[in-house]
Amino acid sequence: MKYNVKEINFHITDYCNGNCPYCYYTKEGVERKHGDLEVLKQVVHNSIVAGEVERFIMVGGDPCEYPYLVELLKYIKEEGKKYNVKTTTIVLSNTHDYKENGKPVEIKDIMDLVDEMDVTIHGSTALEHDTFNGVPGSYEHVLANIKKFQELKNDEQAIGVVVNVVPYTVRHFEEILLSTAQKLNWDFDAFVIQRIAPAGRAEGEVKWFIEKQDVNAIMQILHKMIQEKNKIVEFCDVLPWCTVKEEYRYMLPEGGCNWGKEVCAVEMDGSVKRCAMSSLRLTSKLTELDTKEKWERFWYTDPELTAFRKKTHLDEKCKACELLEKCGGSCAMARQSGDPYSAHIINPIDPKTGRIRPEYLSTNIPDPVEGHDYLRSK
Repeated sequence: MKYNVKEINFHITDYCNGNCPYCYYTKEGVERKHGDLEVLKQVVHNSIVAGEVERFIMVGGDPCEYPYLVELLKYIKEEGKKYNVKTTTIVLSNTHDYKENGKPVEIKDIMDLVDEMDVTIHGSTALEHDTFNGVPGSYEHVLANIKKFQELKNDEQAIGVVVNVVPYTVRHFEEILLSTAQKLNWDFDAFVIQRIAPAGRAEGEVKWFIEKQDVNAIMQILHKMIQEKNKIVEFCDVLPWCTVKEEYRYMLPEGGCNWGKEVCAVEMDGSVKRCAMSSLRLTSKLTELDTKEKWERFWYTDPELTAFRKKTHLDEKCKACELLEKCGGSCAMARQSGDPYSAHIINPIDPKTGRIRPEYLSTNIPDPVEGHDYLRSK
């Protein structure tokens, strides 16, 4: 089977003005830094020339905190034209406040550089969203910038609304989708669904896991958005097909997780991770892969990538399942953590009470995060 890197999730900075309690990328007390622009450019150059990578998703932290984001976006577009690779740039930001040489620029000045703007929404109102990410005014601010992009974009440019599935958002899922859509006058392209992995600030935690019985309630609402509102639904993290009713499986990507097949995460120093939520760096940095031969040798022979593609992380039950070819065995990261995305786990947190189930009290599972009780109690 041929594997081509089509998309890079590019972590260009550690800085973020948000303070989300489950952020997979940052931890409290860790020193923050920005990527060196020349190193980032080398990653881009090698990705385009040696890897023929087309999609660059700018993430962080928050990529809009990076003082040279505009310069980097320009370079991606210039290198794509120079080497005849049609590059697509996607920016996932809490603010969509862009900077060039450390100075703010207006949305109109970056329209030729950004193909898609994505924004994560944490609640159905400004109060819920702002309280969760710890930044007063952030909800109205980012939606105002998205609306500016709406007014100026062409038919090929897109907008994505990202929603993280956690116990609170599951209970208010349709409300969050509808309120956000109405705020944007339904003028956007896709709902992007993410889960929360026990990494970064959520390392060792299970309180952000959803229940298996919640899966089809979510799928029913997403099905409605597709059928009635003609919206695209994308899953960043694959669900086990055995947990999803047959009538909803059309929404799931066939073949399972594409991280490590077509997608990878790249750190600001060029180091590579199969999955953005993994802590394991692979054997080469993209700054070293300056020829097609080096690129392909790495992408086909790295031990972690090879093991993942051979599905060594699956248990015997999944390997024998008739759905395996289409399902792919769900999320490899989930199987290491007890996440219900692994298909066989029950959430130790009772979503009705927000407390640890009695049968788990001896397992040292932390109680839900303090300071966000209103999110669990509504």
